[in-house]
Amino acid sequence: MPSLRVADAQAPLSKLIDAASTTHERFEITRNGRRAAVLLAADDYDALREVLAVLSDGVLLAAHREGVAAIEAGDYVDADQLAHAMHEAGRLGQAPWVAAGRVSAASRSIDDDAPIDDGTPGALTAALLAMREGDER
Repeated sequence: MPSLRVADAQAPLSKLIDAASTTHERFEITRNGRRAAVLLAADDYDALREVLAVLSDGVLLAAHREGVAAIEAGDYVDADQLAHAMHEAGRLGQAPWVAAGRVSAASRSIDDDAPIDDGTPGALTAALLAMREGDER
């Protein structure tokens, strides 16, 4: 992270802001030889705040860890599969990207013998299938 004195950062401040916004580079600003501030892109600042919020909330952190474990176990569906399952369950009209023909996988049907994922229905797949079955009853 480049370090600049306040006096050196004042004149090119607009260029430093552009660099931070477009390249996500951070700039350390010093005053009297000590760190005084850090210039970073607003998106990076927002991401840091979100990470801090998750890490400081036990419920959110547990949900995050549960999600990571589910992904590692292959218990997930992609956006196309989720949109298709919701459409099949009557919970969603046809997604715009499906209607535009940009998704070929969305046209296949979901049945109990052919789970959405790799053949081993996980918790999310089972929930989607149960939702579909509940709507058909």
